[in-house]
Amino acid sequence: MHQTQYFRCRFRLDDKDRYVIWCSNEPDGLMESDGRILSFASRADLEEYAAARGITLQPGEPRFYDWDLVRRWCEKPSLRDVDPALLLDAWNMLSDSRAYERGSAVGLFALADRRNDPIYDKLFRVARATGAYRDPGWSKDDGMRLSQVLHLGLAHLRQRLSDTPA
Repeated sequence: MHQTQYFRCRFRLDDKDRYVIWCSNEPDGLMESDGRILSFASRADLEEYAAARGITLQPGEPRFYDWDLVRRWCEKPSLRDVDPALLLDAWNMLSDSRAYERGSAVGLFALADRRNDPIYDKLFRVARATGAYRDPGWSKDDGMRLSQVLHLGLAHLRQRLSDTPA
């Protein structure tokens, strides 16, 4: 088992930036307190919180997740205009936002996440393809299912984000 590493992430959600700490371990996930994902109004607040608790953050700029962009795509999903890497990263982070639930079917997003493995696999293949773009054989139903999974994930994320801790 490897040592947990901690990374800064910046989320833009509902036209508001928040900072969170992503933890790399088995399982990966977002740092929580009392069952809620810790979120901070600023990078300085996040770093102050980590320093006060002896958490060593990995160097570098925060990884940016534009949830508003993902939400807009979900509202009008188009497989012609899809950025597979953006949507794959979004799905992976949304899955990490429910790390405490692993092993149990809790919530609509958890169920949708598990039931849509074939859609995830298509998205993964396209996002990770090197060289010439390969058509994953998307159907209109695939696009709707992808949109629904991400939409449920965003609702779940909104519900789980805390206010800045004291």
